Amino acid sequence: MNKLFFFLLASTFQISFSQDSSLLQSWIMNGVFDCSAKEIDGSAETHWNVTFKPDGIASIIVDKNLKTDKSFIVEGNVIKMPTINYEILKVTQDSLILLYNKERCVKYTFLSESAKEKSKTDLLKSMNNKSFLYMGDTVYFATNNNYPKIKGYSSYHEYFIKAFPHTGKTEGCLILFQFIVSKNGEILNAKGSISCLHDDSKLVSEIIEGMKNIWEPMQLDGKPVNALMRIRYTHGGVTLIKQ
Repeated sequence: MNKLFFFLLASTFQISFSQDSSLLQSWIMNGVFDCSAKEIDGSAETHWNVTFKPDGIASIIVDKNLKTDKSFIVEGNVIKMPTINYEILKVTQDSLILLYNKERCVKYTFLSESAKEKSKTDLLKSMNNKSFLYMGDTVYFATNNNYPKIKGYSSYHEYFIKAFPHTGKTEGCLILFQFIVSKNGEILNAKGSISCLHDDSKLVSEIIEGMKNIWEPMQLDGKPVNALMRIRYTHGGVTLIKQ
């Protein structure tokens, strides 16, 4: 009986994947959107990757220090896990779009490892023209796909959210910071403003001072470069201002 049960289970699993065999590979998060097509930023849900394995195990990595394995099955166009289900809106050899539409409507877009690498290469090429000169040296605009990292933090989102715990709960407060992270990790030409503080100069200075010696430079073609960070922090989250 047990052998028959497992045979039927395996057969169902294989049939489920007959049209979506491309699902069984590693996927890298490329973007998160609500169902009005607005990008969702500044959340841990924008930073998880997943590998769907032929044995019915999905390995989910939130960051390099947090990994979890979950069982899954595919029924029709639905991926079923123990605590959550995702609808497959699209799956090809290079791209995957999942929909979560229970408590709220969220679309997760992924690229395969090879497509992500090609996307990164294309990004580097496109960034060649998105730069300016500062003190005679080239500075590139940081993007949501490529930006300087902060030592001891999973992302710049985490750093700035922890830097303003009181303003993070204040509706209508707009926090803006702009600075260059040099190829040596130094902070150059930093400035900022906090709209909900009558006198923000002291806190702005403290935040800028606290950012020194913790940044790792942005990489282009495997080499460190100068990068401009323009950060907007509101009640809804932390984002980079596009150039």
